[in-house]
Amino acid sequence: MDMRKKLLVMGLLVVSSLYGFGPKTVVSPRSQSLFAPLEHAGWDHLIYTPDLESTGATIAITPFYEHSFNTNRITEALFGCKHLIFTGSQVPCRDECDILADYWGLPSDYKSEVHFDPNIVSFVMDFNTYINLDGVTPGLFAQVHLPMVHTKWDVQLVECIVDPGTTFTSYPAGYFADEAIELSELTQGDQAPKTVMQAFQGKATYGDMRKPLKYGKIFGRQSESRVSDLRFAFGYNCLLTDRYHFGLSLQAAAPTGTLREAEFLFEPITGNDHHWELGMGVSAHYDFWHNEERDRSLGFYVDGSITHMFASTQKRSFDICNNGCGSRYILLQKMAEPVVGLNVGTVLDNSLSPTQYQGRLQPAINITTLDAKIEIGVQAELLAKLNYYRRGFEFEVGYNLWARSKEKLQCRDCIPDCYAIKGDAQVYGFTNPDELPVALAATQSKATINNGQAPEGTNLNPGNFNEGFEFANINADNFANAFDTGGTALNQLTTADANRLGVSQIAVRTSNPPVLLTDCDIDECSALLPKAISHTLYFSFSYALKRDDMDVIPYIGAGAFTEFAPDCFVQNSALSNWGMWLKMGLTFGQ
Repeated sequence: MDMRKKLLVMGLLVVSSLYGFGPKTVVSPRSQSLFAPLEHAGWDHLIYTPDLESTGATIAITPFYEHSFNTNRITEALFGCKHLIFTGSQVPCRDECDILADYWGLPSDYKSEVHFDPNIVSFVMDFNTYINLDGVTPGLFAQVHLPMVHTKWDVQLVECIVDPGTTFTSYPAGYFADEAIELSELTQGDQAPKTVMQAFQGKATYGDMRKPLKYGKIFGRQSESRVSDLRFAFGYNCLLTDRYHFGLSLQAAAPTGTLREAEFLFEPITGNDHHWELGMGVSAHYDFWHNEERDRSLGFYVDGSITHMFASTQKRSFDICNNGCGSRYILLQKMAEPVVGLNVGTVLDNSLSPTQYQGRLQPAINITTLDAKIEIGVQAELLAKLNYYRRGFEFEVGYNLWARSKEKLQCRDCIPDCYAIKGDAQVYGFTNPDELPVALAATQSKATINNGQAPEGTNLNPGNFNEGFEFANINADNFANAFDTGGTALNQLTTADANRLGVSQIAVRTSNPPVLLTDCDIDECSALLPKAISHTLYFSFSYALKRDDMDVIPYIGAGAFTEFAPDCFVQNSALSNWGMWLKMGLTFGQ
């Protein structure tokens, strides 16, 4: 790895550590239908048979088990590290890397440590048929490949609660709604989140939030069962003898697997993300040792394919450019006109605010999950193996290289231009002395998953809770005084909340003008995967029962493999797996 790549990786790891989430919002595996070691194991001496005068076929049925390992790469991609600390805004001495629990509607003094250990297990029943068309033209062949997949994905979230919120009584009026939100509203009922684990299930609403978390959920183990994709090949063996062959083929894949919906952060995927594929393949072998009397041989086989993966429209969740990793989980507030009761400026010179909070909060991921049209330029696979054959018995050991170029975004949907980042701002102020709520327009365009933004032009800590300025929105964008239409300054808290919190009632600020999210703020790289490269070592053995008095040749075999991906996930999105298979089938027409 050169110095530039090392510095890039170090920089991304630092950013991930700072923001508490990883740089990617998505994981995509290699299609279960594209695995040459499984496809070619045990039947090469049956399908590459010269001097046939009729059409025949070789059928393979292969139960296949696959299990992920080295999942730290996945954890770093999605979460930055294996564990995160969630703390509420009022926890003393919050670390800058802590995730702000307020965004999930948990008590402001809540604290817990959340651990992740992603796990992928797949069961495949692979059906593969090779049809020799020698009865039409010697050397002509076709192949149909159909793997039925059941895959189970589990982020394995484990939470250790340090403080469930023992001193919390309520969120003050103005923070999430125009009224105080009591502890009972946050912790009672089946829909209320009591833990981070429950909050990620996407069932909870609170305050002005009308719609719960719709995308990016974590809800235990998720599974998917379907045909991964349907693969075809049509080719011609230009050379075919007892000792060697060389063939070319046209290859295609029809997507029958999972169409990504992004409902879950660790979404189970079968197939190739619903891409159509078209390309070509080449295969060859040479027996460099051959003993006809004892029916023995030792040969070297190679097989390769390269396809283009056409654009597929799927849902992807995006972070926000200026707000760091994980920013898709912060809260957005809806802004619009008409403006009611909110003036901005000075006591002597104030005017109607240009826009105003409309009483709607929304998890950002509900807005930044978009239909995206994604293309992959090239996918390639190479198999090289040694094969020893003795009177129906085969043993082989081989290497498989799989590679896929980085994802390219052709186009995507746009976000509406009526949302702004809330951060830890008060969204309502209160008239003096009647204490009637007035919606503000206080935005925090630089808030992160960890904190509200820092007050501009000060040495104060990030957030809206600095001593003497608690809940006053002095960290709002372009902060300005907020007045009612009579020119009286609005307060940041009601008297009851100020007394309960032990802080003074002071004038609240708003933004003039507020900073709204635009479509250009979408971090497209966060939902696009880099290139993928994996290396596989495997072995297999098999036996084919060949007898002169039999028109059908049965065979059976087994194998095992280890697939590993080098480098960190931000450079290489391939996954590491180990697995085993049992392969059986019939050959007829030879």
